[in-house]
Amino acid sequence: MLEQLIILNPKLIITLGEFPTRNLLNFQFNKFSDVVGNVYEVNGYKILPIYHPSPISPKSYKGNVPIFEKLREM
Repeated sequence: MLEQLIILNPKLIITLGEFPTRNLLNFQFNKFSDVVGNVYEVNGYKILPIYHPSPISPKSYKGNVPIFEKLREM
């Protein structure tokens, strides 16, 4: 996966849900909701955790709307 990031060199990585977020962030967090919507820089990459867009996730749509509105302002 790291090789793909090096090749693509994305400006922003959006992680969909808790598990990919835990794999990329270089620190431990207790609650996923504490990191959602915040941009973190890890090894030169900007990482933005969002709620997984699954229809069974209670925060999938409504929880992500403010995050995408914030992105629009950047």
